Amino acid sequence: MSTQDDGSPLVQLGRLEVSEAALDEEGDYLDSFTNNLLLHPAFIADRALTVPLMGWRIVRETEANDDAEATQILAAPHPSKVDAWVTAVRISSQDGFATYRYDPDPMIPVQPKTQRRAQLALHWPADHTSATSLARLRIFLVNTSTQPWFPTSLDDFFVTGVIEADEHGTEVAGGGFFAYIDGTPEASPIPPGGTCELRVDIEQSFLDRLLPGKYLVMAVLVSLELSSTTTFATKY
Repeated sequence: MSTQDDGSPLVQLGRLEVSEAALDEEGDYLDSFTNNLLLHPAFIADRALTVPLMGWRIVRETEANDDAEATQILAAPHPSKVDAWVTAVRISSQDGFATYRYDPDPMIPVQPKTQRRAQLALHWPADHTSATSLARLRIFLVNTSTQPWFPTSLDDFFVTGVIEADEHGTEVAGGGFFAYIDGTPEASPIPPGGTCELRVDIEQSFLDRLLPGKYLVMAVLVSLELSSTTTFATKY
């Protein structure tokens, strides 16, 4: 089953959003996907006793193109952790063989990002001006709803600054995601109407390459793909 075409609600499993209906299916024996487990040491090695032999199902598929082979994301219930899953990537090749990457880490499904960020907005501080230094950007994460917001295990409060253009409209590429490490800084609950002031991270080596001047920048809360409006700030 492919998450791209079945139209069912999605959940996030690790980094991927997959079909909730696919996780509800009964699943099948691992051999039905690998033909012969013993031919695929990526599944065994020192993990032979931890790989589930049944309960596997396809939760996401991509077709081959000029840049990549066709892939299938497989998932099965974790062998010991309740409500958790393990995953594997099956990468097909034109010669009919496939390679596998097994991930034994338990993954607990959570709501998709669109739902988890629905209560939130990123607002630039009232004292922000175009003279604010790019190296010292701050932004407020605001709970705009009347209900508390609670993070999941996949959420954090890392905000990156993406430079889009200089003050003359010349496009600039870069500035975001360089220093991102999942889970850092740790996310915390936000009460109704509450705010949390966060640093906007722009990698120093990227800033060092920019010429002095004003730049159009957007803040992005990476784990939730939540974006702010764009604003100007200054490289000194």
